[in-house]
Amino acid sequence: MQAQKEKNFRFSYTVFTVTAQMTSEALHVQMGIRQINVRLDRLKHLFVDERSGRESVELILSYMTKSGALKRARIFSDHGESGLNALVEALLECRPEIDIRHLPVNDAYERMGSKSMTWYALPLLMSAALLLVGIICTPLIIHGLDTQRSEIGLSKVDHPQDTRTLRITGGRLEQSLAVNDAREGVVDERTNVWIPLVSPSWTPKEDVRVIVQVLASDLDSLTQEKHVEGILRNVWWEGLRSSQRKRLTESGLRLAPEVSLIDSRATPRDDLGLALLILVTLGMIVGGVTLALYMQHRGRPTT
Repeated sequence: MQAQKEKNFRFSYTVFTVTAQMTSEALHVQMGIRQINVRLDRLKHLFVDERSGRESVELILSYMTKSGALKRARIFSDHGESGLNALVEALLECRPEIDIRHLPVNDAYERMGSKSMTWYALPLLMSAALLLVGIICTPLIIHGLDTQRSEIGLSKVDHPQDTRTLRITGGRLEQSLAVNDAREGVVDERTNVWIPLVSPSWTPKEDVRVIVQVLASDLDSLTQEKHVEGILRNVWWEGLRSSQRKRLTESGLRLAPEVSLIDSRATPRDDLGLALLILVTLGMIVGGVTLALYMQHRGRPTT
C-alpha cells in the first residue's frame, strides 16, 4: 500500500537533476542543495510560468504556514521536461481546486502574494551599481581633468592650490625610511613604495608632512631628480590610509596630523583613461543587458 501512495518525479534544470517525491500527505523536492517540503493540505495555489521568453519553467506553489502566513515554493526546470508536467498533473489530481494556470501572469502572481519581476528590475539594479562605481571613480575624473601642472615649494604642498598636478621643489626623499607593500618581503618592479619627502635640513625629530608613493621600478630615477612630480591625492577619501600611516610610524617616522600624499605613479591622462575604461565598459554591459531584456519583454505574450 505504501508504494502505491508514493510518486517519484525527475527532471532537469540547467546542470542539476531535480527529484520530487509526493506522498498522500506532502511533497518533497530536492534541487541541488535546496530542499522544499510542503504539506498537500496546506496548498492554496498552483501556477506554471512557462513563457517562451524565459530561460526556464517555474512551478510556483503557494501554501499556508502554521502561523497563517502565505508562502511560496518555487520549483524550476528546463523547457519540455515531462517529469515536471507529470508532477503538476499529480498535484492537481490530488488538489484540483488550487489550479490558477488560466490566469494572466501578473494576476496569478498577485493572487499568490507576489509579483512577477518586471523586465527592467535587473537593469535598474545594474544602473544603481554603475552610479555607485561612477561616484567611486569621481576622484579619478577630477584628477584627469586637472591637466595644468603647478610648480611649488615643499612647504606649500599642504596649502590649497588651483591644481593637484604638482611639481614639488626644495625637498629630498628620505629613502632610508621608506616602506613598501611587498608580500613576504619580495620586492619587484610593481611593488608600491611610500617615501617621506622632507626639507634638506630635516631631522628625525621633526614631523613629516609629505609622503610620495612610487613604484619600486621608478625609485632610483626619482631619487636622482631635483624635483618630484605627481598628483596630490586629497579628493574626498583619498590620502594616506591608516595601514600605511602605521607602517611609516613603525619605521621611526613622526607624521604630522595631516599628511599630503603625492602619487608619482600616475598622470591626469592615466586617471581619466582608467575612469573612462571602467565606466564605458560597465555602461556597455548595462546597455546590452537592458536592450536584451527589453527585446525579450516585447516578444513575450501577455498571458
